Amino acid sequence: MRYTNKTAIVTGGASGIGAATARLLADEGAHVVVADRDDAALGAFAQGFTQGAESTIRCVGCDVTDEIAVANLVDEVMRDRGQIDVLVTSAGISRGLALVDTDLTSWHEVFAVNVTGTFLSMRAVLPIMVAQGSGAVVTVASQLAFAGGQNNAAYIASKGAIVSLTKTAALEHATQGIRINAVAPGATETPLLARSMARRG
Repeated sequence: MRYTNKTAIVTGGASGIGAATARLLADEGAHVVVADRDDAALGAFAQGFTQGAESTIRCVGCDVTDEIAVANLVDEVMRDRGQIDVLVTSAGISRGLALVDTDLTSWHEVFAVNVTGTFLSMRAVLPIMVAQGSGAVVTVASQLAFAGGQNNAAYIASKGAIVSLTKTAALEHATQGIRINAVAPGATETPLLARSMARRG
């Protein structure tokens, strides 16, 4: 198992891509901390997860837009595990509005979760990885960051920002034993996509 004795945090890990990633890491032997602000989704995820002999998974409520909550999450993981080897920033939301229909509240809300949440999570974890001399960060962007799209202005712009933020962090920590990469999935069968399609209904 590739991640035996490794500790991973997956934000937005209660559903969709985050949940699939958390399960895969656990199957590979990691101790996985799933952080999500959706208590109902966390409960459903925990019930559906079968714990393996070589791995454990823990669900923690955390709003990634809250600087103190993110710091407390990381502190708690360090007290419990003493290391953080992997961070996956999968927390994300979409409002499905064209640019001219996007009110400022919706714009800020999407950027708070998608971009600020990614930033706060990375900023909290990277000093630990620097001290360890190792670690891996994976941010979740979208192919829409490169291809563009319609009727989802804030979401697409936020995913472009994640790509740029990831490139910057990767360059800043490339010589410190830390790998930082973004993935850019296409359309994936997740609750977020289902809600997006329902809006178009």
